[in-house]
Amino acid sequence: MRFHTLDGMRGVAALVVLVFHIVQQRTLAALPFAGLAVDFFYVLSGFVVAHSYEARLAGGTLSLRAFAQLRFVRLYPLAFLGILLGTVLAALAAAVKGSVSPADVATAALFAFLLLPSFVFPQWPTAYPFNPAAWSLTFEALANVFFACIARWLSNAVLIAILLAGGTALAWLAYATAGISGGHEQATVFLGVPRVIFPFFAGVLLRRLPAAPGSGVLAGGGLMLVLLAVLLAPFGWGAGSSLACVVVLFPLLVWLGIANRPGPRLERAFAVIGALSYPLYITQAAVLRLGLEVVRRYPLSPGQFALFALTEAACALALAWFAMRWFDVPVQQILRRRDQPRTAPTGARGAFA
Repeated sequence: MRFHTLDGMRGVAALVVLVFHIVQQRTLAALPFAGLAVDFFYVLSGFVVAHSYEARLAGGTLSLRAFAQLRFVRLYPLAFLGILLGTVLAALAAAVKGSVSPADVATAALFAFLLLPSFVFPQWPTAYPFNPAAWSLTFEALANVFFACIARWLSNAVLIAILLAGGTALAWLAYATAGISGGHEQATVFLGVPRVIFPFFAGVLLRRLPAAPGSGVLAGGGLMLVLLAVLLAPFGWGAGSSLACVVVLFPLLVWLGIANRPGPRLERAFAVIGALSYPLYITQAAVLRLGLEVVRRYPLSPGQFALFALTEAACALALAWFAMRWFDVPVQQILRRRDQPRTAPTGARGAFA
């Protein structure tokens, strides 16, 4: 079963992340809620992974190893490409600027390709210097593994206990950081754990809840507008509001989106932006890195920056389409053929299904 409205919501959230990162080249104060798109992805991930795999994991027809292979095939090829592009740019920068050593670049690249945080460059706050988006993939992978390990024993009571513990940790995180953040910088990398547990397992819970009332195109458009209005809000509302978004609003939007039927035209549009969401999210760093160099070297007026931002966004979208069409699809076909018949192909891509 294809959840077309979830495709569209995922695509919208990925576009918001791109806009957020481009705007950050100009100012760090804008769009304070846009970073919560990652937490929305985690809710989607929990639902889709539970929908696709929970029954087989709980019934023993899908082993932990086979599950890991399926997740690897679906998620790692594009992550590898994004990290490779970042590594190449870092190596070129090291050769031209001489600010870091080739040995440090190689060491950081090893951590990056393993989807592990790197502490090689203390002069930069990020723990994922070659592809900053990879941080959320690391914690999504951890949540996937944890879920698969306990799937056989994940009764409703256990799930509620996990949600209560995760919600408590998330509340602590929200008030400790004056919002919901952490996981991507060296100083806060371990905060990614409390950040992922509640939204991911909230998505798992949504798989078990009764279906929402069916709705049509107008309701689907309303869901998109609400998501956009929250993520693109020009001002922050504090820790309590951030927590309410992740604990209440995002699960509610996904629950309503599961039952929404937007109609054939919107289904096609949602399918396109949904398919591009993960490639756009995980490969945009290379384009943004080059764009940041331009912004730093050449002062741009507001009008010039707006034009440059549109160009940058178009380049990121083009790279995402190229990466999906000419890299991800053929690589996945090769890996699936290699794994057959041990693991059957599946359409689930976690937060980016």
